[in-house]
Amino acid sequence: MTRDDDTPHQLSSIPVLFDLPEYEWAFAKFVKHAIDELIIRKSPLLSRIKAVRSSTIPTSRNTMPSGEVVENAPIEMRLPFPVVFADAIAGRLEQVAVSIDQAAEEGVKTVTPRLLDFSRRLSDAAGTATNADGEPFGHELIIRSLQNVDLDFDNDGQLDMSSMVLCWDGQVFEFDEVIRSLPPRTPEETQAWNELVGRKGKEFNDRRRHRKLS
Repeated sequence: MTRDDDTPHQLSSIPVLFDLPEYEWAFAKFVKHAIDELIIRKSPLLSRIKAVRSSTIPTSRNTMPSGEVVENAPIEMRLPFPVVFADAIAGRLEQVAVSIDQAAEEGVKTVTPRLLDFSRRLSDAAGTATNADGEPFGHELIIRSLQNVDLDFDNDGQLDMSSMVLCWDGQVFEFDEVIRSLPPRTPEETQAWNELVGRKGKEFNDRRRHRKLS
């Protein structure tokens, strides 16, 4: 190949730039999936909420028996993800893993307060909220807070609290772990607990029979 002036021109001296978008999409898909899964595993609250994919995320509206409407707008997350692609290409994935973990932590910090606020507003509107009013955390407060909520029982009639979490001062804890961390119940607390479980068990069975009849 020659130019107009017949000067030899080497094709190999011309830099050729190209990209492989399918690799970029695969990497982005992997990172997103890893962050989403890690967010769920890091949060006792989010791990109990079933994720459903949707093309649109509308503002949710819950109408209470009183007629009050509680709204919750979609939660927007902007997660930092610093990564040096040269390291990823070279197989040095330590920083990629660190970035995924940091993004997941930021995701938990973004979503959890919004969900707790929504839950608080729902509880206030439904009349199931409990105001500790400075009362120290303990068995008595737990028993009182469970008076106005539905509890689940397994097929053997045993109280099942495996799906429950407890929120205190903006923190989320496994309910069973909280119970085990407290001192043993006093005889009065034990009696109040047994009465609560007995009444809630009857309410649970009544609800189940009503569902079967309907």
